[in-house]
Amino acid sequence: PKNLRDDAQFAIPQFVLRGGHMHTFVAPNAAQDDSGADPNNPLAAMMADKSSDLPKLFKAWGIEYDPKKVVLDRARALPISAGEGQAPVRHPAILGLTQADLNHDDVLTANLDSINVSSAGYFELSKDAKDETLTPLIQTTSDAEAVPGDRLRMLRDPSSLLADYKPAGAPFVIAARLTGKFRTAFPERKDAGALKESKDAGGQIVLVADTDILSDRMWVQIRPFFGQNVMNAFANNGDFAVNALDNMAGSSDLISIRGRATSQRPFTTVEALKRSADERFRAKEQELQQELSETERKLTALQSAKSQDQAQILSPEQKTELDNFLKRKLEIRKELRQVRRQLDAEIESLGTRLKILNIVLMPLLVTLAALAFAWWRNQRRRAAQGARA
Repeated sequence: PKNLRDDAQFAIPQFVLRGGHMHTFVAPNAAQDDSGADPNNPLAAMMADKSSDLPKLFKAWGIEYDPKKVVLDRARALPISAGEGQAPVRHPAILGLTQADLNHDDVLTANLDSINVSSAGYFELSKDAKDETLTPLIQTTSDAEAVPGDRLRMLRDPSSLLADYKPAGAPFVIAARLTGKFRTAFPERKDAGALKESKDAGGQIVLVADTDILSDRMWVQIRPFFGQNVMNAFANNGDFAVNALDNMAGSSDLISIRGRATSQRPFTTVEALKRSADERFRAKEQELQQELSETERKLTALQSAKSQDQAQILSPEQKTELDNFLKRKLEIRKELRQVRRQLDAEIESLGTRLKILNIVLMPLLVTLAALAFAWWRNQRRRAAQGARA
């Protein structure tokens, strides 16, 4: 919903107040929103407002949602392509939420394994909420923070989002089930048959603070195969949407056979190693950038002290300062490469240990167990023969 008129925002809750169910998607930055696209002015499309909101409804139902805030989570950041020939870069606004981030007590997400979102917002229950209850369905980890959505516009390097990163220490709710006794957002209207509040507290609303969750790119690969498109799901976004529609339509009999876990099982230890290496890599990059800024400041100060005739000539002090910086720059680049090599060595060492465990240790344990069992049977047989004798 974008810029809905008051009549629409009045009609929607009237349906809910009469017992209807509601499933709504809003987003602070919808990548699939092309309403501002102009082929003659690409910059205008990039700068267009791609947020959506239902401010009057959310306020009436005790929901706090800021369409200008985007959630980042470095613990769930997915790698994206940085360009041809370049290594993938983790994007803290594109999240791969795992089984641990889903509510397994709710039928919508009980059997799901992973949900991918992009530039998502978050919901909170207002302090002024009366009869409403907000039950999280999908949420981030505690290592997440909320930042202004403007930081994602014209973003070239996703890792720049991690500058001055300050985790909130608590998860952000991206999708939730809102229940309770709902009220109209327009109590002043006197339309014929209009209700002021629902008759009971059994109202059901599913809220999702992301619209890109519905786009194919977030959960399914489509590949041509002998003239037909074959779809391979790598996340449960589609299952979540279908589960919610089935549940909100009132039919929950078949919900148990939907949304089974995908076969994808991430290597969590390897992912943790990569995250650690990325953090060390960024720290070295920031160190290099700070030294570059300091060197430029010193060079500028030396330059301003020279006369106009000598402005184009490097002084001995400037040359020494520049040489020192270039030397330090080479050292830091070597350290950056060493961080990458160390990551590869750690992953390779982990793989070697797993191979030894699977190829040598496990067969050895099985062999020892078989020998022990054979010895035990032999001893029983001898004992039985001795008893008969």
